[in-house]
Amino acid sequence: MNCQELLETEGGAITATLVNAIISGVQKIFEFGRSVGSSLGRFLTHRFC
Repeated sequence: MNCQELLETEGGAITATLVNAIISGVQKIFEFGRSVGSSLGRFLTHRFC
């Protein structure tokens, strides 16, 4: 492609793969927060079992 064709190129639609990757990343962040919160709660209340 030459420079003119590159300037005229349109696109950038959100694909299903991109949406799935974003959702998976957000779920991992929430799961990490849940485990940290649970561990912190157990540590502060001294309930380890």
